[in-house]
Amino acid sequence: MAGINETLLAADSYYYDNVAVPQNATVTGTDLRTSLQGIQGAQQIEVVVTVATDLTDTKVMTIALLDSADGVTFAAYATLYTITAAAGSGIIAAGTNLVKFVLPDDIKEYTRVSVLTDDADVEGDFDCYVKYLPR
Repeated sequence: MAGINETLLAADSYYYDNVAVPQNATVTGTDLRTSLQGIQGAQQIEVVVTVATDLTDTKVMTIALLDSADGVTFAAYATLYTITAAAGSGIIAAGTNLVKFVLPDDIKEYTRVSVLTDDADVEGDFDCYVKYLPR
């Protein structure tokens, strides 16, 4: 008997939903409230390429997690992914999972994910969401 192989997500669990990689800019996704109290499991941030990404050689893309106690003032918590493209390494296929980051116990109540590139010609789209991991 086959099992369920799809990821089920709530509509409000997305930081980004099929958003273009920013061109020579930073984009900051939707703020999410990430209460870890009493969930009997864990929450994991995932970033998945939905349209192939083409980052020019020598250019950089960075994905970072920010957190906040009050939902107003955010500070950097962790770098989730970074790449400096070289020899075609900036070509990332659709369906590639760039990030799987389990939110730690010390994360503050509000989180957001920022994506930065210094490439004015970058192409591609991605999703970023919180996935529940039952335990």
